[in-house]
Amino acid sequence: MKLLSHIKELYCQYKTEFLLPRAGLSESVYPSAHSSAVPQSGNVYQRIYDANGNELQKLPGNRYPSTATSADWYVNGQNGNKVVIQTLP
Repeated sequence: MKLLSHIKELYCQYKTEFLLPRAGLSESVYPSAHSSAVPQSGNVYQRIYDANGNELQKLPGNRYPSTATSADWYVNGQNGNKVVIQTLP
């Protein structure tokens, strides 16, 4: 899984302030992002938070609570620590 390559591609698109061509088209950042990403395996986990920073749980039906204001995604590092790979906002 090369999740970090996809995150890097999205970041490059954001950073340049315009949409770059998608993978397969000339000027796409996908090939360089994908080839420079560190190979990884394992699960990616998501946490959601309210405005006070309290961690929330999803509601039945895999729905988000209306009080959710931010989220992060993480992987478990080699020593078992959580390594955040993306935040929103």
